[in-house]
Amino acid sequence: MRVNVGSSSSFSPQTIQQIRPYLRYLLYNVLPVNATPTEYQYLDMILKSKNYTHLEFLQKISPDCQSQLIRCKLHDHIRPCRELFQRIETENGFCCSFIYDENLLGKDTKGQTMSFGYRWGLTILLDPQVEDYYASRSKLAGFQIFSHETADRISMDYPHQMVFARNEIDIRVTTSLTYAIPYVRRYDVDMRRCYFNNERKLLTFSNYTQYTCFLDCRSRQMLATCGCVPPLWSRTSNWSICTLTQASCVKANMERIMRTINHVHRDVEPYKSNPNSERYICQCYPNCNLYIYNTYYDVTPLERNFSMNDMEFFSGVELKNHLMVHVFVSDMSGEHTRLDVYYQWQNNFGLFGGITSLYMGCSFISILEIFFFLFVRPLCNWLARRRPRRQVGHNNNLKWAGKRKPKIAISSIA
Repeated sequence: MRVNVGSSSSFSPQTIQQIRPYLRYLLYNVLPVNATPTEYQYLDMILKSKNYTHLEFLQKISPDCQSQLIRCKLHDHIRPCRELFQRIETENGFCCSFIYDENLLGKDTKGQTMSFGYRWGLTILLDPQVEDYYASRSKLAGFQIFSHETADRISMDYPHQMVFARNEIDIRVTTSLTYAIPYVRRYDVDMRRCYFNNERKLLTFSNYTQYTCFLDCRSRQMLATCGCVPPLWSRTSNWSICTLTQASCVKANMERIMRTINHVHRDVEPYKSNPNSERYICQCYPNCNLYIYNTYYDVTPLERNFSMNDMEFFSGVELKNHLMVHVFVSDMSGEHTRLDVYYQWQNNFGLFGGITSLYMGCSFISILEIFFFLFVRPLCNWLARRRPRRQVGHNNNLKWAGKRKPKIAISSIA
């Protein structure tokens, strides 16, 4: 974010000289500035004298997209930049977003592509307007480039790349998708640590992502602490915007509120060994079905003195402090990762049998064999031995009965 003093034409030269030393205090939520409450009150008094709020004044002195985006080319066709970019509010300031809302653009304008390579991407010629720099986050003239999902909103901690004047930047984009199987939904959120679609609702955003959850959580914490939210932060229509007189409260609590992880138990081991030691603020877990855009940057000096290529794109432009950005999909394929349950009770049961067979030479067949030899076979042998003994005893009785001679007794009948 940067401010441009020359754009505030409603101020007199005397007022501009008065407000100039305090301009960097307007960016207190993104810059490390040290100002006293008295200085904030003086700056707030000057703005109120011209009927400006803090947010309205930031909108006026921030550069617009039309003056910075000189020429654009999409899918190998030159298009007006105003059809491709829109000015939006972010925590970093006012940004020019590429096709932020397709409903507001022309019907023949499409941001999707089914091709890959340098030719079928987006090319932008930018003018950083070096002469207008007065207060900015960086010491060099240039831009911050964010590559994000459509539902995300840019925050202060969002990954980005710095690009500076007189350079040509190639941004190669690769995609990766993580999807979860339906079985994962059976587990609690604290265990699976992700949200399915429409499972988590936010106050200030309609679509849930991890970054929008962070923004929503910070705004609610700041509202509960200071009774307001800073300009450009996410908010609802009935939330108050912090004035410059409340800047001291915002700065005093900024470090605590900007945290993304809270230490629940400080006396336990780190998160890798104990999942209860650290947790995301407001339980802002990522999406279970997640798109990630990985970007790779190549930077070279911008030199056109002896170049004959793309004459139409550079026609009528005198390159001074300009820079050029090429954004394109670098590969026809991407990573596809499945989020699944790694261990279930069947896995643990099979794992126990596998480890037992590995270290003890034991398997289910071995267990059956041991049971057979220890119990079944001795029982069968015992039963088999008892049956022949009974048969032998019976035969011996018959044999003994055959050897005995009968006795005859004769008695007279009287």
